[in-house]
Amino acid sequence: MIRLTILLASSALILCACTPGGAIDATGFPINTEQPPTVQVTKQHTSSPTSRSTPTSSPSPTLTPDVLRTPVPPLTSHEWVPESILVELEAVGSGDGCCIYSLPPWFILYADGTLILRDNSDIAKIEKLDRQGICAFLNTVDQFGFFDYDPSTYGISPMDFPSRSRILVNAWRKQDFILQDLFDFVFGLLEPHSEYGIEEPPLILPALRDTYTFLRNYQSEGLVPFESESQIVWIYEPWYGVDSYDVSKWPLETPYLVELFQQTKCGESYQPIVLEGDVLDEWRRRITNGLYSEDGFIAEVYSRPVWPGEIPPGCGMAYSALFPIELPDPTQSMICNPEDGVISYSP
Repeated sequence: MIRLTILLASSALILCACTPGGAIDATGFPINTEQPPTVQVTKQHTSSPTSRSTPTSSPSPTLTPDVLRTPVPPLTSHEWVPESILVELEAVGSGDGCCIYSLPPWFILYADGTLILRDNSDIAKIEKLDRQGICAFLNTVDQFGFFDYDPSTYGISPMDFPSRSRILVNAWRKQDFILQDLFDFVFGLLEPHSEYGIEEPPLILPALRDTYTFLRNYQSEGLVPFESESQIVWIYEPWYGVDSYDVSKWPLETPYLVELFQQTKCGESYQPIVLEGDVLDEWRRRITNGLYSEDGFIAEVYSRPVWPGEIPPGCGMAYSALFPIELPDPTQSMICNPEDGVISYSP
């Protein structure tokens, strides 16, 4: 039996972490060319964490001379009451309606130690860190100099089109900001484009470069694919020209493409559907993201597994709601010490 579930999520369920409201007003920020003194970052290894991850970095980032490295004091002990999200890296969507579907963050670390990242196939991988693992992770970010990084030195104001990155680190100190085209400039994939008002490349200080590549390329032996029992599906008519060789014939006898499309329509907007049950295995085996045709009707299909704690967006909503699997106790503090170590990482 086929079960199709339409999920209508109330806008009240959308977390602020999913729809960032704290975008910095960076209009007119100058590029900071002052060079602080050279400081060798001392990484504490008094008690190196056991089986800590060693992220890989590919493609190689565009390096900024270490003479610009942010001075970092030695690690000290910290005690604070954590919020539900400790670290998050996400691609912030555009406000111009370019993208019907929403993507989860690239990386998120919850206070209970649940770490989830999205790979390049939009598959969630999950790992559970203990207290020492959480602290080693946060100590590493601390020693990158990220808590003292000034985002105004980047020199480019966020704009209302894709390729914006939001970085949140919410520990004993907090950083939360949005930067334009960070991925492309860090990895040398983009030249300044004057048509968007970007005349010069941004200044990417080591504190930003190291933290971003550490989160974006994080790998660990403890990461395993999340086995989702449901698939979130967007189906919509393409708004751009379609070449016939890009279109595949709809391969399923049931459900029909048109039938699914009708279920995604809600007024002038769209909402995703969620597939569960008998149809799920065949869907994942035979459907890839792309253009499909059925009796002259052409639609674009995008689907991915539902994430842990995810409530898909309802009609006209841009983002899913993501909830921690386990909420932190608001009366329980967390303590991190230098003895918890850091994760060895070289960008």
